[in-house]
Parts: sequence; C-alpha cells; structure tokens
Amino acid sequence: MNAGRSPSFSAACQRLGVCESRFHALRQRWLQESLELLEPRPAGRPVKEPDVSDREMELAADKASLEKQLQLTQAKQEVAEIMAATETARSSKKKMRAVRAKGPRGGERRRNQRRPR
Repeated sequence: MNAGRSPSFSAACQRLGVCESRFHALRQRWLQESLELLEPRPAGRPVKEPDVSDREMELAADKASLEKQLQLTQAKQEVAEIMAATETARSSKKKMRAVRAKGPRGGERRRNQRRPR
C-alpha cells in the first residue's frame, strides 16, 4: 500500500483512469475556480454591447428615412414656389385688366364703346 493513502483513494484514481498527481492538479484547479465563483459580482445579466453591424443598420435606416423626408420637403417647397408665382401672375393680369377697363385717362370709356341708354 501507499504511505498515508487509503486504498479507496488509489482505487478511485485507478477507476477514473488518472494518476494521483493528475488528480491533485485537477482538484487544485476545481478549488480555485470554485473560489472565483464565490467572489462578489454585479447583480443581473452582463450588459451586452450592441454589435457594430446592428448600429450600422440602424444608422442606415435613419439615413434612408431622413433622405425621404428631405425629398418630400423639397417637393413641397417647389410646389409652393410655383403656386406663389402663379398667384403673382394672376394678380398682375387682373390689375392690367382693371387699368384697361378704366381707359387712358382714368375713368373715361373708350371712344368706340357705346353710351348706355
């Protein structure tokens, strides 16, 4: 028999297929890992940092949305400018008609127009 070892320890090592020195190394590693697990840690799950690819996808979607909004705003501005120009042209035509209707001296009628009876 081995000095200071029980027969069950040696038999257990033989049954596991490891020598006694390997068993002690594994035991030491297991004890060290157990101590590390007992050390205090922050509560809850660890914070998962978003992948760069996820963030890039979010930014690409935001960019596409903003580009659509920009195109819509530009189209609205163009329509507003056209409407303003059209309204200005209409009002100037109305003014010209009013000036022509009054005649060359303000309120006088044109010569070829008949007088009301």
